[in-house]
Parts: sequence; structure tokens; C-alpha cells
Amino acid sequence: MSHVPTNYGVNFRVATRPMAFYVWAAQRDRLVEIRDNLIARIAEAEREGWLGEVEGLRVSLAGAKDKLAQGDRRSHKGADVDLGMPTIRNEDF
Repeated sequence: MSHVPTNYGVNFRVATRPMAFYVWAAQRDRLVEIRDNLIARIAEAEREGWLGEVEGLRVSLAGAKDKLAQGDRRSHKGADVDLGMPTIRNEDF
């Protein structure tokens, strides 16, 4: 017999933030690792003279960098913005 959650699967903590935020946080470290590995592989391919390999790795590196930039832009969209302290003018009363 399976357990049926009493709140019908709603996690209220998650409901306050978009799910993409949590997915991005988990994936970002892996994408940085992939990017760094691609940079190292490009250097190795250039040392060895594997020109075709270098070009393919550069395409992959551009894709990894683009994916990181997309995720960073999305994660900052919901960031807090300081609007300053409102001022009260006499004509408001």
C-alpha cells in the first residue's frame, strides 16, 4: 500500500520559489565543471595539433558558456531590487 500525502503533494516551501530556481542551482556547478573540462581539453588538443577536435570542442564550449549565461540571467530575474525609501510630499495629505 503506497503512502498518500495529506497535502496532495504540495510542498509549500517550493511553492514560494519557481521550480526552475532549484533546478538551476543544482545544475550550475555541473555546467561550470563541464566548461572547465572543455577549456582543458581545448588546450590539450591545441598542443597535440588536433585541429578538427579543437573546433568541435570550441563549439561545445560556446554552448556551455551560453547555457551558464542563460541560467544566470534567469536566476537574477527574481532578485530583490532596492527601491529606496519613499518620500512623503506635503501635497499627498
